[in-house]
Amino acid sequence: MDDAFEPSAGQVATEIRSIAAEAHGRVGVACSLPGRTLDCNLNASERLPMQSVYKLPIAMATLHSVEKGLFSLSAKLQFLSTDVVSPDQYSSLQAAHPHGGVAVPV
Repeated sequence: MDDAFEPSAGQVATEIRSIAAEAHGRVGVACSLPGRTLDCNLNASERLPMQSVYKLPIAMATLHSVEKGLFSLSAKLQFLSTDVVSPDQYSSLQAAHPHGGVAVPV
C-alpha cells in the first residue's frame, strides 16, 4: 500500500470517535497492526459484551481448521446444557433447544 494514501493514526482515531458517538452507546475498539504503532484505541480496556463481533474470527479459525483437514463442516458438535447462555442473551440455537443436549453440524 502506498503510504501517501494511508490515513494517519490520528485520523483513524478521530473517525473511530465519530462513529462511536453516532452509536449512542458504549463502544470499544482495540487497534493493532504488526510492525506499526497505532494510537486509535477507544475504551480498549473496558469489558464490553462481544455480541456478534466474535463470529468472524471464530468462522475464520473454523474454516482454517477445515482447510488443514482437522475436521469437516459436516462434523457434529454437542450443544450441552452447560453451553446455555444467560436468560438476558438471545441464541437461536438455544431457542430451538432450551436445555441443550443436541448435536449440531459445524
